[in-house]
Amino acid sequence: MNGVGGDSFRKIQEQFDFGPYPHFPIEQSPQHETESLFIHNLVTPYYLKYKQLPPQDHLIILDAGCGSGYGALTLAWANPGSHIVGIDLSEKSIELARHRFDHHGIKNYEFHVMPIEQVRSLGYEFDYINCDEVIYLADHPGLTLQALAQVLKPRGILRVNFHDRYQRFDQYRGQEFFEWLGLKKNNPEDEAIETVRQVMQGLRDEVILKKNCWQPALGERLDKLGQEYILMNYLFQCDKGFTPLEVGRFLDFAGLELIEMVRWRKWRLTELFTDPDNVPTVIAAAVAMATPWEQFYLVDLIHPGERLIDFWCGHPQPTQTTQLTPVSWIYLHPQLQTEAVKLAWQAALEQRQSLTLSHFLKTPAQSSFFQAHVTLDFVAATVLWPLLETPMQFQQMQTRWLELYPRDWQTGQPNNAQTIASQLSELLLRLEQYLYVLIISP
Repeated sequence: MNGVGGDSFRKIQEQFDFGPYPHFPIEQSPQHETESLFIHNLVTPYYLKYKQLPPQDHLIILDAGCGSGYGALTLAWANPGSHIVGIDLSEKSIELARHRFDHHGIKNYEFHVMPIEQVRSLGYEFDYINCDEVIYLADHPGLTLQALAQVLKPRGILRVNFHDRYQRFDQYRGQEFFEWLGLKKNNPEDEAIETVRQVMQGLRDEVILKKNCWQPALGERLDKLGQEYILMNYLFQCDKGFTPLEVGRFLDFAGLELIEMVRWRKWRLTELFTDPDNVPTVIAAAVAMATPWEQFYLVDLIHPGERLIDFWCGHPQPTQTTQLTPVSWIYLHPQLQTEAVKLAWQAALEQRQSLTLSHFLKTPAQSSFFQAHVTLDFVAATVLWPLLETPMQFQQMQTRWLELYPRDWQTGQPNNAQTIASQLSELLLRLEQYLYVLIISP
């Protein structure tokens, strides 16, 4: 089984030996990149699927197509104590990845030069597989997904993405243009990169390719980042785009099922309307009847705003729903348990002000056109403050609320347990929609 053919294998290997991707300085760390850590943390997709926390010990995580190792380093930071395995076609990229991990003092890792289709030879089953910016290069993406499915644990999570055909439509025409000029015939190096730069700079600003695709701030740089931008957008070997319907069929072929889009609110059809709660009848009917992949396809047809069709998937398993009971445990998402959030939270309490959580974790609050503002008022911030250090049961939080606020701060009337339980449930379920809190029931 081989998802990347011989000629494609060689082209991809040569390109990434020439320009290992992504280009980040060895000393750069993703330790404080909250949005990326949120995506790479197994807690996020595992909770979306199972409404539980993943196993905490002995996690084995694969970065399939790890490149220069920055994504693998992000996985290591997001999942402390896990064993990181990285594979890639490019030996130079693997050398950089090893150097990167050694520089940051991370020892629990191994990197191998190999295609994804040979991953079973490592003898592992993985809790989490990250296959980022890779699979759209495969000759047969379904076969590549199948190879990953075979080494994924029964309750494991696979994050994978494909280039979106509609969003990159102009980009692909540009690649075809430069291929016709002969700049992709051999593996592109410095001369071809400079030729692309000269052509793009010389085009009129009104030319569609330049107007829609060219970013002078990146393309006109003469350093590694400028080189990477041109390679990955205009001279990219084996680059292909897909529709959501095609991606869904690849998953079916591999025996996998969708969990959720990584930036799920950007793929909600109703979010494209001025009033998401009052859309035209035909749209409401489509949302009710269409499969998730059909809904994503409809979004893509009228607003192809995302470069990547980026999602989590896994083996078919029952999807759990949120159950909030008096003995449910409430956790703050790990990416909100940071020193920056703690300091801001403390300042809000000292000044008796509200706290906007979506300032600190944006991804789950972003739609295509706006970001929701998810705010705790002063009372809620006071009640939830202990979550920064430890989870709490619902009934403990209810008791804390009654002890801190025996009377309603607005009316002065005595609070009662039933009223507080109702208000607390509403608060927690709203926060859980954005994964700011996780509700774990026995």
